[in-house]
Amino acid sequence: MKRTRIYLVRHGESVLNKQGIISGQVDPEMTDEGRAQVRRTKQELKDVKFDVAYSSKMIRAMETADILYGKPMPDANRLQGLRERSFGSLDGKPEHLINPGNEIRQKLSHKEGIHFKHVPDMESDYELTERFIPVLEKIAQANIGKTVLIAAHGGVIRTAVMKLADLTYQELPAKSFKNAGYVVLDYIDGDLKVEEINGVNLT
Repeated sequence: MKRTRIYLVRHGESVLNKQGIISGQVDPEMTDEGRAQVRRTKQELKDVKFDVAYSSKMIRAMETADILYGKPMPDANRLQGLRERSFGSLDGKPEHLINPGNEIRQKLSHKEGIHFKHVPDMESDYELTERFIPVLEKIAQANIGKTVLIAAHGGVIRTAVMKLADLTYQELPAKSFKNAGYVVLDYIDGDLKVEEINGVNLT
C-alpha cells in the first residue's frame, strides 16, 4: 500500500492581504513579510524532502512554491485549478464587505452554507471544492509514493479541509487559516485524508 503525502501550503502575506483587500483571483505580489513567513515555514519543514512541487498560476503562490521547493518548478506544474476562490464582483474590494455574509454563514447548516454566496457571481464552497479537490487527487495519483509540495491559497485550502475532515464553519471559520500555514494530506487507495493542520488561528 503506497501513499502520496501532500504538504498544502498557503502563500505568504500578499500586498492586498496587508491592505485588507479581497484578493480572490486578483494577482498581487507577496510583501517582504510574506516572503519571511514562507522562509519560516521552510525552516519548519527543513527535514521534509519534496520530490515534486506544484502551485496555482497566481504570483503569490508561485513565489511561495519557489521559496519552499528551492529550485525551478516546471511551468506545467503551475495549475489553474489550484487558484483561489473567485469572489466575482467582490474581487479587489475591501474585506469588510464580506463580513456580514460570513456572520450569516456561521449560522447556516452545512448543507445551506456550502451553497452560500456573498454575491451571485462568486464561487460557493460547493463549487470551490468541486474544482479544487479533484486537482489534488489528480496530483496525488500522478505521484504515488512521493512527497508533494503544493502552494495555494487560504480560501481553497480551508474549504477543502472542511470537506475532507468534515469540519463545520464554527470549527474552521473564515480568515482562520494564516499566511504560510500548511496542511498535511495523505492519499492512500484513492482516499484523501487530512493528517495534520498547522497555522490555524481560532482566537
